[in-house]
Amino acid sequence: MNNQSFRSFLAIDLPEKDKDKVNKLINKLRDEISGDIKWVRKFNLHITLKFIRQFRFQDIRHFKDCLEASIRLIGNFEIRFNSLGVFPNFSKPRVIWFGLNYPEELSRIFQISENCCENLGYPRDERRFSPHLTLGRIKGKITNNQIKKIGQSISFFDPSIFSSFPVQSINFYQSDLTSRGPVYSRLFNVKLMI
Repeated sequence: MNNQSFRSFLAIDLPEKDKDKVNKLINKLRDEISGDIKWVRKFNLHITLKFIRQFRFQDIRHFKDCLEASIRLIGNFEIRFNSLGVFPNFSKPRVIWFGLNYPEELSRIFQISENCCENLGYPRDERRFSPHLTLGRIKGKITNNQIKKIGQSISFFDPSIFSSFPVQSINFYQSDLTSRGPVYSRLFNVKLMI
């Protein structure tokens, strides 16, 4: 039995055309905002539902079975991006993110994943569920001028340029940190009911 563990997350993937649009937005923000910001590469764009720092290889099959038993009964739904923001706040921004609407199905999927993880002995997430798409992480010190520029870039953004997109499946990924950035490997996929 394999007792080794790995970094992992449950996520929604974006359709390619939406990745292209988000990537254009990231390039625009990169041009407008200077500083030590690690922007997310197009092929790594995803909406994280649950991050699990140390997931055991031996639990993959049980986790998939548990998710499939409930998540597959949830029908397809749509997501729409609705805002740009930062974590934790504008006085000390560390993450630039794209917010989205909060359909009931998304909340149900998160609760199911929490229950499945808890059944396998993993702790429940202590943070409030806040689904979002990370665009960039601020790595080093940031000046007041840069903070002001981030605020300006975000305040002028019009989210209506993005249409809604369908969610038809949920993916579970292994995340390996490398010197060139994280590498994600999909371990399984759970399809929603059509």
